Amino acid sequence: MGNAIGPDVSFYQDKPDTPERIDFVKMQKSADFVIIRAGQNLWPDRDIKRNWPAAKAAGLPRGSYWFYDSRADPKRQAELWIETMGGDLGELPLFADFEDAYDGPFKGWRRWYDFLERLKQLVGQKEIAIYTAFYYWRDNAPNATTDPQNLEYFHQYPLWIANYGVTTPSVPKPWSANEWLFWQFTEVGDGELYGVESKGIDLNYFNGDVEAFRERFNLSEPPPTSGDKYRVELSIREGPGEDEDVIGTLEQDEVLEVLDTNTDESWMQVEREDGTTGWIFNTHLIKIEPPPPPPPGDRWYRVTATTLNVRSGPGTNFEDIGDLHRDEVVKALDYAVNNTWIKILRSSDGLTGWSSADFLVETTEPDDDGGQPGNGGPPGSDVEWYRVTASALNVRQEPNTSATIVGSLPFNSVVKALEKNDDGTWIKIIRVSDNLTGWCFASFLELTDPDGGEPPPVSEPKNWYQVKAFTLNVRSGPSASDEKVGTLSQGQIVIRLEANEDGSWVRIQRFDGLVGWCAVSYLTDLGTTAPEKLTQKIFNGVTYFRQEMQSPRKMVAHVLSIDMRVSGLKSLVTPPSHESGLVCTRTTSKFLEEFGLQVAVNGDGFSYLDQNTYPPGQVCPNGGEPVDVNSYAASRGTVYSQRWAGRPILYINKNNEASFNQPSGAIFNAISGDRMLVEKGKRIENLESQALEPRTAAGLNQNGRWLFLVVIDGRQAGYSLGATLPETADFLVSLGAYTALNLDGGGSSALVVEGALGGPFVLNSPIEGNLPGNERQLANHLGFWVNK
Repeated sequence: MGNAIGPDVSFYQDKPDTPERIDFVKMQKSADFVIIRAGQNLWPDRDIKRNWPAAKAAGLPRGSYWFYDSRADPKRQAELWIETMGGDLGELPLFADFEDAYDGPFKGWRRWYDFLERLKQLVGQKEIAIYTAFYYWRDNAPNATTDPQNLEYFHQYPLWIANYGVTTPSVPKPWSANEWLFWQFTEVGDGELYGVESKGIDLNYFNGDVEAFRERFNLSEPPPTSGDKYRVELSIREGPGEDEDVIGTLEQDEVLEVLDTNTDESWMQVEREDGTTGWIFNTHLIKIEPPPPPPPGDRWYRVTATTLNVRSGPGTNFEDIGDLHRDEVVKALDYAVNNTWIKILRSSDGLTGWSSADFLVETTEPDDDGGQPGNGGPPGSDVEWYRVTASALNVRQEPNTSATIVGSLPFNSVVKALEKNDDGTWIKIIRVSDNLTGWCFASFLELTDPDGGEPPPVSEPKNWYQVKAFTLNVRSGPSASDEKVGTLSQGQIVIRLEANEDGSWVRIQRFDGLVGWCAVSYLTDLGTTAPEKLTQKIFNGVTYFRQEMQSPRKMVAHVLSIDMRVSGLKSLVTPPSHESGLVCTRTTSKFLEEFGLQVAVNGDGFSYLDQNTYPPGQVCPNGGEPVDVNSYAASRGTVYSQRWAGRPILYINKNNEASFNQPSGAIFNAISGDRMLVEKGKRIENLESQALEPRTAAGLNQNGRWLFLVVIDGRQAGYSLGATLPETADFLVSLGAYTALNLDGGGSSALVVEGALGGPFVLNSPIEGNLPGNERQLANHLGFWVNK
């Protein structure tokens, strides 16, 4: 019997201008496995989100590979790879692809070591393998003669070797001649045979036959017997043969009962739950035990995945209606598909739907009084519950704005009070759905009275108002004699939180956190629907603009438009933390607070430094980790990074003259991005157009007077899904940008201002670690002092 065989595929096998995709069902007829490209650099493969589940649905054992790119930080690449896989790492190893020739700052085997070690930290016991070619490895890995000890480190990883036009592959040290796991033996396989649109395709042998392959990866299954039940992963036919008509498509994880088999037991006649019957090839099924009855009584489960989809029905083909996050606790309502799907209820907001049981682990049953374990008793005279009145409210480790953010509460969340600080300005809360515990500013919490011991249902804001007076005082209570706590300007838009008894005063909240009472006679009622666009002047020369977009998908954009000629404006790029130019990481909020700024946005990407050489506790005694900024950077006249020449740069001189790529006068502040988005008022052509991510960008109008700082939120279903690079460029052009560059995005995206209460106020919804409201610690930022 010959070797097990399978292709490796990526977006290159799918033509972007045609509706067809890779046909994994067709591929399965000729392949024993498939290896799928997950990404490269800091870019997930544009088709991975479709290819990965589609290959699984076709019954193909899957491995993923990541093209290591020396232009990006190794640890960040490893982290993005695992984030991209979404908790499903496949049946075959993770393949680290080492063939990079970009000559970036992270080239060389020492950086491969960083990449692999970070990967091991992230995936535990999951097998990791190496893909390479003989001569590339010989010339770039540790030398077999002069450095055998370091070379031997890589021996722990199985080898996937590329070698074309030979009968036996050449294998580099430290592996022996036949010590290869997979062999990529051609790049001109028959693409059509394997269901792809490209004429040629890479093909690979496993070092053994199909039986050995299935045994190596624990895929072997015993032959079927009458009465066994199986989980289906393919099509159903009228009779036992490939020439028989397909009479239906079977859903992934559908459970069937075997009625009969053909003479060689290669085909089985099966019955579906609706009573229909048909034939299916037996290697496309996974034998399972008969479904046990659903567990009796109430059951509670904790989420183990970083993000877990909640769907309208029990299967991946059903609509995604929401998301759960790691360590959230939900109640089980029902079970389906052999108990592999659980219908859940999240008590904090009533979210109900189906989630995969693979990412739910049963946890301690709630106390008899209905509270979560360790949360105390039910609401009553001695227990206070609060509702969040801010659009998003940070939860911090300690009762002050400089403390670490441990989570975020969305508008209308209901939480239980645990304690208060001495003056009552901060409340320690717990969210019962996931035990999130920390301190929140009391001004954004209002006392509520849950009915029957449960938090009340989520309700929409009652009304939006626009200020019609030239200025309008905001007071601590509903009368003109109460203390003034702030001022609103004509045209500003606010949310009504509540009204006094006769409706003459309303308690409002402004976008920057200002909360208080206003006379309703000076407000125009805009109704209950939030405005799609919100424009408000927040400082002298600084205007905030927020826009919600529904097409081509839900996106929320935040813009600060800064007049670079306004009196008193001063700029700052994060200064270096050490004379060598390294920087200690801090969040954008921390940067704004530490330097007393009024405006701040995240900056360039960065790479972690070796912690043995640069111990964080010694190099960064005030917190953070030692990192290098990716590209050119200058702060107040000091140039501290000149890495990665050729990347675009935003310069701002002492006179606040801003320019891209060519400084005007002496260099003062400078910050870099990874690419230009707009030039001469037009979007740059051929921008990568598939990845949906949170985005950060900076643009200038044609005469350089107006600087636009833009953040588009992403990775948050139901709120904002993210934007492509072309969409970000088009949005900048719509604002009036003549030139613009792309800054670090994803979990780094953060736009922060000095809020009404004096501390940092985050305008957008950061998503570091897939936790809404959580900021990433970064290398550098761009900020401004403004005359208030």
